[in-house]
Amino acid sequence: MFFLLFNCTGDKKDQIVLENPKQVISENLNIIITPDLSNRVKNYPKPVSDIDLIKNIFDNYYPKLYNYKNRVSGQKDLINLLFTNSNIIKEYNYNGIFSLNINQKENQNRSYLKTFDDTETAFKKDSRNFISNLNKVYKQVAINPAGADIFQFIKDKLNTVIQKEKTVEVQDYIVTTTYRNILVLFTDGYIEAGLYGAANCINNKCYFLDGVIIDNFRNDYKKNGNGLSMEVFFQQNDYGIIPIENEDLKNLEIFVCELFDRSLNEKTGSQRKIPNDYDIMKIFWEDWFDKSGVKKRKIYPKVDSVDEFNKNLMSFIDEK
Repeated sequence: MFFLLFNCTGDKKDQIVLENPKQVISENLNIIITPDLSNRVKNYPKPVSDIDLIKNIFDNYYPKLYNYKNRVSGQKDLINLLFTNSNIIKEYNYNGIFSLNINQKENQNRSYLKTFDDTETAFKKDSRNFISNLNKVYKQVAINPAGADIFQFIKDKLNTVIQKEKTVEVQDYIVTTTYRNILVLFTDGYIEAGLYGAANCINNKCYFLDGVIIDNFRNDYKKNGNGLSMEVFFQQNDYGIIPIENEDLKNLEIFVCELFDRSLNEKTGSQRKIPNDYDIMKIFWEDWFDKSGVKKRKIYPKVDSVDEFNKNLMSFIDEK
């Protein structure tokens, strides 16, 4: 008997015969949803709310992500909500972590994801209750921002939910369970909490990224760039965010979304500064993740529709 892995990208399917016929590999998704609940919620309204975008992740889980890579059943997928500043979140009477174990739920309820009539599934009920509770938090944050310590969150807090490869022997078979740990981080791109100020910088590298650093880089580049690309100038002058030391980041894929460019005209969206904040932030974030050893990363600006967000996220997940 041969065990097969099916790898599909779009409509294209590649069939791979494992060298060891007694080895079974199960690839699962661990989706970590993390909203930055700083003053971006109160001061920088967007075309589409975080709530609608997070709801879209749940709406697309079954059957789209559930059947990812032609999987049929037995998925050990996880969906986690993790805040960057859990201590403050507790003030809003919310426990700070939402975790959904699909395999466990299906074992408890065989119709958890799918019913054979028009009744609402238990998964949809869980999703609806989660979104409702999160919406209450956002309403409180709009009045009293909770802050966001993204640096410390990625350095320490993420380790509590990152899943690692597990191999066990079941009778005559070796079963390997792998996970794609995908962090969906909602942020405006300005890292202004936690380690902040001149004392937390080493030359052109800091533990944070704010408007002052962005302005300083822009002015330096315009004055001394001498025709170099921003990326080359950035590297030659040793700019950046101080890398994070976290061995688990090699198992993490980060989808950063909803960067809000404060250098654009608030009403018209037209460019007021060249280069704009987003183009600069993107270089800082990508360099930060690369030097921190993150497995994979993509940075996106705020979207104009749920469909645009969904297209970006699914493209990220489908990309090898």
